[in-house]
Amino acid sequence: MNALLLPIVLGFLYLLALKALPNPYRLHGVYAVVVGAIVLITSGFGVFAVLNVLL
Repeated sequence: MNALLLPIVLGFLYLLALKALPNPYRLHGVYAVVVGAIVLITSGFGVFAVLNVLL
Protein backbone atom coordinates (compact mmCIF):
# COMPACT_ATOMS: atom_id res chain seq x y z
CA MET A 1 0.00 0.00 0.00
CA ASN A 2 3.00 2.29 0.37
CA ALA A 3 3.23 2.35 -3.42
CA LEU A 4 -0.02 4.36 -3.51
CA LEU A 5 1.79 7.19 -1.73
CA LEU A 6 4.67 7.08 -4.20
CA PRO A 7 3.11 9.56 -6.69
CA ILE A 8 2.43 12.07 -3.91
CA VAL A 9 5.91 11.83 -2.40
CA LEU A 10 7.77 11.87 -5.71
CA GLY A 11 5.55 14.66 -7.01
CA PHE A 12 6.30 16.88 -4.04
CA LEU A 13 10.02 16.12 -4.25
CA TYR A 14 9.95 17.01 -7.95
CA LEU A 15 8.15 20.27 -7.25
CA LEU A 16 10.65 21.10 -4.51
CA ALA A 17 13.50 20.42 -6.92
CA LEU A 18 11.89 22.82 -9.41
CA LYS A 19 10.89 25.65 -7.07
CA ALA A 20 12.40 25.54 -3.57
CA LEU A 21 16.06 24.83 -4.24
CA PRO A 22 18.56 27.67 -4.74
CA ASN A 23 18.98 28.56 -8.40
CA PRO A 24 22.29 26.70 -9.01
CA TYR A 25 20.74 23.45 -7.73
CA ARG A 26 17.32 23.64 -9.39
CA LEU A 27 16.30 21.36 -12.22
CA HIS A 28 16.44 23.20 -15.55
CA GLY A 29 15.62 22.49 -19.17
CA VAL A 30 15.80 19.04 -20.67
CA TYR A 31 17.08 17.54 -17.41
CA ALA A 32 13.92 18.67 -15.60
CA VAL A 33 11.76 17.07 -18.30
CA VAL A 34 13.71 13.79 -18.13
CA VAL A 35 13.46 13.68 -14.33
CA GLY A 36 9.73 14.45 -14.56
CA ALA A 37 9.24 11.59 -17.02
CA ILE A 38 11.12 9.20 -14.74
CA VAL A 39 8.99 10.31 -11.78
CA LEU A 40 5.84 9.76 -13.84
CA ILE A 41 6.92 6.29 -15.00
CA THR A 42 7.99 5.23 -11.50
CA SER A 43 4.73 6.47 -9.99
CA GLY A 44 2.78 4.66 -12.68
CA PHE A 45 4.56 1.39 -11.92
CA GLY A 46 3.79 1.81 -8.23
CA VAL A 47 0.08 2.39 -8.82
CA PHE A 48 -0.01 -0.48 -11.33
CA ALA A 49 1.59 -2.83 -8.81
CA VAL A 50 -0.95 -1.96 -6.12
CA LEU A 51 -3.90 -2.30 -8.49
CA ASN A 52 -2.51 -5.59 -9.78
CA VAL A 53 -2.38 -7.00 -6.26
CA LEU A 54 -5.79 -5.67 -5.19
CA LEU A 55 -7.76 -6.67 -8.29
